[in-house]
Amino acid sequence: MKNLFKNPFFYINIFLLVLLILLSASINPNSTNLPSFAKKALAAVQSILGEGTVNYLAAFTGANQIGNSIIYDTGTRVGIGVTNPTQKLDVGFSNVSANDYWIRTTGKWASQMRRRVEIIAVHSQTTSIPDCPLGWENLWSGYSLAGSFLSGGYEAFNDLGSSGSCVEAFRPIPVIECSNPTNCDFYTAGDYGMWLSTDTVDQPNISGVANILPHISRCSVCKKSAKLVVKHSFSTTVPSCPTGSTALWSGYSLHGAFLN
Repeated sequence: MKNLFKNPFFYINIFLLVLLILLSASINPNSTNLPSFAKKALAAVQSILGEGTVNYLAAFTGANQIGNSIIYDTGTRVGIGVTNPTQKLDVGFSNVSANDYWIRTTGKWASQMRRRVEIIAVHSQTTSIPDCPLGWENLWSGYSLAGSFLSGGYEAFNDLGSSGSCVEAFRPIPVIECSNPTNCDFYTAGDYGMWLSTDTVDQPNISGVANILPHISRCSVCKKSAKLVVKHSFSTTVPSCPTGSTALWSGYSLHGAFLN
């Protein structure tokens, strides 16, 4: 090893290598004027040279040149065609459909992997319109309709978690009774509309829509791609959500109602 450092050719080779690195951007490695060892050294040097931008994955932009790819990595999210990915994988090309993405592990196109869309109704039991849970889209807001009863003995009860329990307009009795296509009865004696009430105290009979509305609960209908489950504790303790699930709200277990 000591003899190596005493050899002048060692320093000449080091000098030539440094010179090749400095001049590699302007030297043609295919030039016939370069000796073979220089071509090999230059090719090796040039294969790792190039410029790039922070967070972009590198890609060969030429035979001996490295530059930016279309993949952008923030460290926590990856964007393809975008530099501000909002999801774990965010593809930002225009005119792209879900059938352009093949998920090899499932053997399906992305369009076949769509999650179930849930639509729920949220009731405030006040005169204030409730917000949808975080991340859910509001479809409409209205009044909380629990069901209806017709004098002929017909009853209809709404699932208070369904969109049908939140109607956009208030009508004291929001149904009519038709015995045939030409004979319908409006507000027959003994017909009732059942609405969720607000937290106001018990009131005597109220007449007039303007006087009734302060006692009718407001509601919102919300949408999201998710799987929904309702859990009851059968105790005074609020039950915990299944592992991996997020609570939307907690409340009281209502099985139904009966009016006479």
